[in-house]
Amino acid sequence: MSHIGTIAGSVFANWLAVTFYVLFHSIYDIRLEGLENYTASPSSLITINHKRDLDIPVVASILHLRKTAFKNRLRMHFVARDDLFCPGFLTAHFPIFGITGKLVHRINLKPVMKALQAHPISQLVRNRISFLMREIMRIDGNLQLKQVIKPEGLEKFTQLLGMRNGFRLDDIKVSDFLGYSFCKLHHQVADKNILQGRLTRAIREKTLTAINEQLKDIALILDGGGICMLAPEGQLSPDGRFWPVKSGLFRLFSMTTSNIRVLPVNTTYDFMTRGRMRIYMTIGPELIDLRNYNKVELEQRVQKSIVTSGPITLGHLGSEYLLEILNEGRETFEELGLRDALSLRIEKLGAGNIRLEERLLTEPSLNRRVHDFLTYCVNKGIVSNIGNGSYRVSKSVIENDTYDKFHENPVRYSANELKSILELHAL
Repeated sequence: MSHIGTIAGSVFANWLAVTFYVLFHSIYDIRLEGLENYTASPSSLITINHKRDLDIPVVASILHLRKTAFKNRLRMHFVARDDLFCPGFLTAHFPIFGITGKLVHRINLKPVMKALQAHPISQLVRNRISFLMREIMRIDGNLQLKQVIKPEGLEKFTQLLGMRNGFRLDDIKVSDFLGYSFCKLHHQVADKNILQGRLTRAIREKTLTAINEQLKDIALILDGGGICMLAPEGQLSPDGRFWPVKSGLFRLFSMTTSNIRVLPVNTTYDFMTRGRMRIYMTIGPELIDLRNYNKVELEQRVQKSIVTSGPITLGHLGSEYLLEILNEGRETFEELGLRDALSLRIEKLGAGNIRLEERLLTEPSLNRRVHDFLTYCVNKGIVSNIGNGSYRVSKSVIENDTYDKFHENPVRYSANELKSILELHAL
């Protein structure tokens, strides 16, 4: 990058960091802990859990402004999913309609991502449909969809589009499919087994080669003393559980020659409440001297360091309680009974040196959190207030296990998150 380009990129990064910092702190109640653990040392790999799209901009803006603003040599590099670098990303993820949507669909974020020092990483198994289609065009040209997608896959696409019976995608060219008319499908995640046989093999081979080259690029940055941020889970968690660390982390270490420092960062969203959502951002102690770890040891230590540094919230414990109510065959409970059960659970967790959000540690603040939690649940139809301090659980709402976002079943999402935290504490 030229000297002028470097300066422009630094100015843009600083402006964007300030914008995100002000925006997120005005919308959310962000609580930061452990900033002293971030030394901004050369060859640092910042590893974060990936719960929402907010994770990277929240964490990056805070770390950048507190440690590396106006220090271009220490500007962070980012590992980002590959479809961010393709046209059509915005309309695939945001409902933009009409002429505006058609214009926005043509926007390519690749120059912006490059200016922010972001680097693409491919997915071996689960890819966005739009990215798969672009790869197929590079490999085999502008084929018809029936030459690319298996019949059952085309049938599923038709259903997702909400098309009437008789509508067929078979003869549509890949280039047309990538147009605005089909953007509803572009962000859908699909396994490569929806492709015709030979294409599945070709895409797999190309993806393996791409991942290897992408990891080499990141290794060069770290060996050159750069700072890089990535989410070792590889993708957003759809159900609250912490996904296993991808094998690419160990491969990345094996490609480097420097003594890489790993900085674990946890973001926990306490959203089952009234008013502003609270975000706990916790920076754990740096992990050093990891080179002699084997693959399993490295992945477990990094994952545990990320996950267990965050706090357990009332949303976690309250959701666990509601599921226990249903498992016991009951559908009603009293607010007083909930508070008593939570107090016992909090005491037990505290005795195990497990971090709890500070509002659980005193009776007045715990009472307020219980009230806010129940208010949230009533507003979302999770429970109903039947009077005299009693509530009825909506069994049909909580037992829905076909969800892809936290807000589609917040109780199961939060309970799964708690289960993962406790499992990793016990590891």
